Amino acid sequence: MKVYPIGYSALGAKQWLDKLTSDPEVLVMDTRLKPWSQRPEYRKEELEQKYGDRYHWCGRFLGNEGYKSNYIKIVNPDIGIRGLVKYLNEGHDLVLLCQCASYLDCHRKVVVDLLQQKIDVDVVQPPRCHVEPGMIKTISVRQPYATWLSNPGPFINAQLQPKNIENRDWSTDYRGRILIHASKTFEKDALPFWLSRCPELREAVPLDEAQYPRGMLVGDAELVKVITQADPEAKSPWFCGPYGFMLASAKPIDSPVPCRGALKLFNVDASVLQR
Repeated sequence: MKVYPIGYSALGAKQWLDKLTSDPEVLVMDTRLKPWSQRPEYRKEELEQKYGDRYHWCGRFLGNEGYKSNYIKIVNPDIGIRGLVKYLNEGHDLVLLCQCASYLDCHRKVVVDLLQQKIDVDVVQPPRCHVEPGMIKTISVRQPYATWLSNPGPFINAQLQPKNIENRDWSTDYRGRILIHASKTFEKDALPFWLSRCPELREAVPLDEAQYPRGMLVGDAELVKVITQADPEAKSPWFCGPYGFMLASAKPIDSPVPCRGALKLFNVDASVLQR
């Protein structure tokens, strides 16, 4: 008996899911509290159409009531786990589906821990995947922070610590090259806040909002680490957590490229940079 916890926003998750569900005995157990996604193929209706009676929305019992507030509380674990045990005893292997890329930070981990208290089951993690050929992982960041992340040079010249941490309330297992996308939103309070804390910053960053491109790819870097409050790097003035994506070797894109943003990490075709 096996369970496969899959977060569909993880790199390579679709290929892994398609491979597993080619076996007609594998069931897809949707553990999301609300089975909706900005990606249409992961909405409840689409999944029901694709998998038929092999798809089960069990989020009413195994969903995370605290997902919006960054804590985990399973709705009704007794009923939910009993249902998983029933399908396993019938001879099915189970995909536990959610959106979260990181298994260790997702409520799927809690569900699996509870399940293993009731039944002996193998937990099979997805294989570690690389970036799809021709694609570059990208993160969308509000201005002015996108430009600051992309331009460490002026900070160094002003003898200031460059902004090399992007704070998020979610984590990722991905490490490697990443493009920095400037979203269409500008944080109005960012400039006055940081200038009040560090007046020398005016020597390193543009002070006119109009100088910050939006809706464009503005930088290229390496995502080298994800830190938390427990890491030494959390002492950086740029970290406020709960997760900090540490970037290295950042450089600006000389001619920012118009590009549509997306949530989490998303893929951009490398050919857009050549254009």
